[in-house]
Amino acid sequence: MIEGSKVIVLPFPGQGHLTPMSQFCKRLASKGLKSTLVLVPDKPSPPYKTEHDDSITVFPIPNGFQEGDDPLQDLDDYMDRVQSSIKNRLPELIQDMKLSGNPPRVLVYDSSMPWLLDVAHDNGLRGAAFFTQPWPVSVIYYHVHKGSFSVPSTRHGHSTLASFPAFPMLSANDLPSFLCESSSYPNMLRIVVEQLSNIDRVDILLCNTFDNLEEQLLKWVRSLWPVLNIGPMVPSMYLDKRLSEDKSYGFSLFTAKSVECIEWLNSKKPNSVVYVSFGSFVILKEDQMMELAKGLKQSGCFFLWVVRDTEKDKIPKHYVEEMGEKGLIVSWSPQLEVLAHESVGCFLTHCG
Repeated sequence: MIEGSKVIVLPFPGQGHLTPMSQFCKRLASKGLKSTLVLVPDKPSPPYKTEHDDSITVFPIPNGFQEGDDPLQDLDDYMDRVQSSIKNRLPELIQDMKLSGNPPRVLVYDSSMPWLLDVAHDNGLRGAAFFTQPWPVSVIYYHVHKGSFSVPSTRHGHSTLASFPAFPMLSANDLPSFLCESSSYPNMLRIVVEQLSNIDRVDILLCNTFDNLEEQLLKWVRSLWPVLNIGPMVPSMYLDKRLSEDKSYGFSLFTAKSVECIEWLNSKKPNSVVYVSFGSFVILKEDQMMELAKGLKQSGCFFLWVVRDTEKDKIPKHYVEEMGEKGLIVSWSPQLEVLAHESVGCFLTHCG
């Protein structure tokens, strides 16, 4: 099945990382290049679909959790299991591909798993780090890693920080929340900063952005590292329309309530709906869910709210019945179609 694959692509096991990296595989397929997409799903056999079945091979690696477990309850344990699973199985995959007569040449890996660079080099492959976030965010994390400034403990009580190269002056309020509220997100802070730990050894850096969006900063970035901007990684029919069959991402860790969502949105006026989704990884506390539910109710707006099955117990009792047609709560949505729908006027998101 993996005959001819020259590229192995390995995203972090979150939907916001799988989406652009699977789209990258589809772009390669449009150029006649086969790839092997390595996934580490929480479920044993999730349904993966793609319009390029002959060009993209999906290779799942179990993450060590059992059916019914909630992997995200302990992030450190989750990351350890993912790392252990990949390090055990990925070299075997590479060796099998070599024995088949079609050795892979490069491992495109998610930047949030920098240890994969050594796995690539140890097995004779080049390592390409794929950054799903834009360069301004990555560069700020880089300066934190280099010790260019001390991470503020809160957003408040801090004067303007010294400017980074190619940046305007920044205050604590301008920084990602993982930094300015570091005590609240110690695990995530470590992950986002460590992704820059071996950046000077990476063979090439791929970023889901485009030159004109970050032109000034990009000059500074390219003076340090080999960079290729390849974004935006969304289906072609939402951009240049050069690939007529490229209408959706095709890969999802969850089953979207597509018909239900779109039919509900079709019944609403333009720009009248608040779309709420905090992705596949964020876990809200019960009081946070209560506040969010109250805010949506008091806004008086129609809302489409994505609440994963593992989070639904935190929805206030009788809330769904109270809201009626005013709100639709689903376990997952077809986000691309939702954001493109004319009835959606506001997107409330965790921003990664």
